[in-house]
Amino acid sequence: MKLTVIHLTTAHFMDDARIFNRECRSIARLPLVSVKIAAHGCVELDPSIEKVSFGLKPSNRVLRILRSQFIGIKMILTNNPSIWHFHDPELLPIAAILIKCRRRVIWDAHEDYFLQFDPKINYRSYLPPILRRIISYTVMVLLKYVDRNSYAVIAATETIARTYSNKRTVVVGNEAIVSEFETCQPKFEAKRLLFIGPTTNAQSFFEVIDAVATIKDITLTLIGKEPSTESWNYGTNALGARIEYLGWKDRSELALEISNSALGLITYNDNEINATNSPNKLFEFSAAGLPCIATPTQSNSAWVKQSQGAVLARGFSSKDLALAINNAFSDKSEWLKMSVNIRTWSRTYGNWSNSEERLLNVYRQAFMDLQT
Repeated sequence: MKLTVIHLTTAHFMDDARIFNRECRSIARLPLVSVKIAAHGCVELDPSIEKVSFGLKPSNRVLRILRSQFIGIKMILTNNPSIWHFHDPELLPIAAILIKCRRRVIWDAHEDYFLQFDPKINYRSYLPPILRRIISYTVMVLLKYVDRNSYAVIAATETIARTYSNKRTVVVGNEAIVSEFETCQPKFEAKRLLFIGPTTNAQSFFEVIDAVATIKDITLTLIGKEPSTESWNYGTNALGARIEYLGWKDRSELALEISNSALGLITYNDNEINATNSPNKLFEFSAAGLPCIATPTQSNSAWVKQSQGAVLARGFSSKDLALAINNAFSDKSEWLKMSVNIRTWSRTYGNWSNSEERLLNVYRQAFMDLQT
């Protein structure tokens, strides 16, 4: 019996590190399993995984939410897989419909949606207040329904897992496939900081810019989503030629850029929504032996203490970040120790094999249940 799985996302790109590179590729190696990923973008990926492209992702977030419903309905009318695996809160209505139709659904909680959509906290400022409240209450109702009735919940962190009551809630983290970064050789002399991810307040981007502006001979390199006009203008006004944007990079290109860098940045602002984040880049930098600068969030503080491979800023201000950067560059021998420490930590605690087995166990059990 051929078993089929569809990973559906309208918020992430086709080559997303968590969804495609780790989850889909791992599941596709199971016997008699066919995996399809449906997402935005159109790139050449593993030929063993079927792809459905939604083209370019709308820049307007409200339009993306509305378009997600149309995409979801179209997908369920034209596909009938053994398991649906959902990744985005805007797809909760589609997941709920499928559960109601007695289809097997796995819900993947990349972030703490119960916190993000709490009516008292909801931080999506790009929506009008009334619409924010309506969406907040609707999402909370749907989240609780999907939690109770989906086959399993995949949570990115222990903290997120504790917000769900589903009996098959398992933690599948953002650990790196260590082999992808084994050949990386970061360079202290590069005097280059690597910033991956959105250039937003949530990522302390403007504090990073202000910190780098006070330090001579340091370059800031941006990788990932294109910066907003506001972010880019702020960066170039403060740093001039000392800031560069390299676009989106695949795994091998990212490894090369890490090798040409001296420090990675794991920065978030002082907000409870960001307090327990453990993003892809944390594990990728660790696997590559790239020492980091981190803001003192709850999860960052625990990681720095355990890994001894990063400098934890005293606070969240630009002055705190500048001091941490200067400290990291003050002693090459200490930098080398951090590089060794963080890579050693990665092999034990930041290795995808840890989470991969938990993910595959959920799928093995789901397939067994389907066949009985």
